[in-house]
Amino acid sequence: MGKAVKQTFLLGLLFAMVGFSYALATSTVVVTNSATANVESRGTNGRNPLLFTTEFVPGSTDHDLGDAAFGSSILRWARAKGGTPPHRFSSDTGNTEFQGKVPLATAISALPAVVQPSTSTAVLLLTGRLQGAIGALGASAGTNVPLRFDITVTDSRGDTPNTKTETFRLNMVDSSVFKFGQSTLNDAVTFRAYFDKVEVIAGQGPYTFSITPTPTMTTGMTLTDSSGNVTAINSLLDDMGFFLNAKTGAITGRPLQAGLFAFHLDCTDKAGTHAKSRDLSIVGQLLTISIEDNPRLSSDLFSTKIDINGDTNPPKGNKDTIKYSGAIAVGDNTSSLDGNSVTLFIGNYTSPSVQITGGKGSTPKGSAPSMNVTLGSGFLKINIGNEGFGQTGSILSDITQTQSVLPVTVSIGTASTQVFLASELLRFNIKAKGTKFQMSYKFGPGNIGGGFFITSTQGKDDAKAATDFDAWKSTFVLLLPPNSKAQKNFGTVKNIVTGIGTDFTNSIGVINSGSKLGTGEKRNPTDPVVTKVGLDNKSGKGFVQTGFLPKTSTTQNLATSISSAANSTKKKTRFPLIVQFKDANGNEIFGGENGITIFAKGTTWASKTK
Repeated sequence: MGKAVKQTFLLGLLFAMVGFSYALATSTVVVTNSATANVESRGTNGRNPLLFTTEFVPGSTDHDLGDAAFGSSILRWARAKGGTPPHRFSSDTGNTEFQGKVPLATAISALPAVVQPSTSTAVLLLTGRLQGAIGALGASAGTNVPLRFDITVTDSRGDTPNTKTETFRLNMVDSSVFKFGQSTLNDAVTFRAYFDKVEVIAGQGPYTFSITPTPTMTTGMTLTDSSGNVTAINSLLDDMGFFLNAKTGAITGRPLQAGLFAFHLDCTDKAGTHAKSRDLSIVGQLLTISIEDNPRLSSDLFSTKIDINGDTNPPKGNKDTIKYSGAIAVGDNTSSLDGNSVTLFIGNYTSPSVQITGGKGSTPKGSAPSMNVTLGSGFLKINIGNEGFGQTGSILSDITQTQSVLPVTVSIGTASTQVFLASELLRFNIKAKGTKFQMSYKFGPGNIGGGFFITSTQGKDDAKAATDFDAWKSTFVLLLPPNSKAQKNFGTVKNIVTGIGTDFTNSIGVINSGSKLGTGEKRNPTDPVVTKVGLDNKSGKGFVQTGFLPKTSTTQNLATSISSAANSTKKKTRFPLIVQFKDANGNEIFGGENGITIFAKGTTWASKTK
């Protein structure tokens, strides 16, 4: 795809910032690292600490990954919050980011010889996904054998990322009892993508998972808020933003409410047998997810348009189709993803996995289903044909509905790696006639979980400065979740606090016109401050612009830790951005945070390459 075609496509995504026109300032004075201009506008540093969200084994500092049987297929998740997203996970000495003492492979090798550890296939992927098998199927080494290994999580805080290394435990069992493998799930953060999976041990697949009532939980689900109030939850998806895959036990989505979410899960196998709890005390398993309230959004994927056509009873074979378009932050040059496969998930539907080369890939000619993928600088297009999701009901089971909320997920990786994983919670409009149906989503309020996506970043070196200074402009899209507190309180925003790089934090007053925010202060364009800001709440388009900011400084909350492009020893780095929207009392109404890869060329930085 040529450069002009790429630009035209991106303009059509609603992410072209046509409403904003501004140029980077050029320096007329030398600003030193001891600059104190507008120090009174230094905002409170809003960066949150990087923390794992996996619960601990009771009475231990080990994170609990649950029980697993030797030789069985395992799928668990290590997750984290805080820092600068996205996060990367490692438990392999071959990964330079790993800082633990005991990697997964070493812990497996230390298992008793009787379980045949050399037959293990388990690996931890960059996205925190633990998959594969440990030991030989049917191996026995006692009732409980703890597998303890270290995991390092690394965030996107530029060349000096935050890291956290802690110990995780997988309790290996050789039980033949059909039971749940977990008693807790990863903690969650409101309006952030969530992935976890409930597993069972033994039994006869295929399995069916469902939420069932109990004597104390009439709907099988409750939410306890920070004041201790308990509310019965009627809809897992509409009320909580979680989607349960009834066949796999996978839980995805974007949580919509904070509190302690508890639900009773049942699992039946092929023979109709019900799984017992992890401790064998009851039938079914009571699971909890602790959901932290968080006003700040973050996204690596923004679906812009999805069209789905299906037939529940096709007369001449399956002809269902999906056309997908979205903006995606893959974090590097497209060529670096050669050899990886793209997979699209919508509800219970899983597309074929198509390997890409040079940003393109497709299934073999004549395949059914067929799939074509185009992945470029910031965008993703997928076309799927000859599918049968209408008959199976994997996307839509009731065509009499007029709307349906479903999680949409994109994964990029290979059989042994996963380099990208992101999801959204989207509301589709539905039209049906006879046995045929159409589902459509268009970028906007139908994005139930909202999101924050950096569309572009540019930096310009200060040629007159003695040390590293850069002026920045960054454009983004921020969608507030519909009916959220943030949406209702948009009119109370009085200032915007911007965080760039590792430490720079600066506040600027804004003019609030009800649906738009604009710069409310006039500032010197050469000072190390935020000079211009803007956000249109209807389109979601926003931007921040700064004067020349220093790489290092003795002044608090001033340094970015980003070298000038001309002096950079690395041709690329991460540009972390936080934007907080606050009221007159300094309370954060909403915000966004994420990181984008930028590339050095001459005396400029840019987030897009040719």
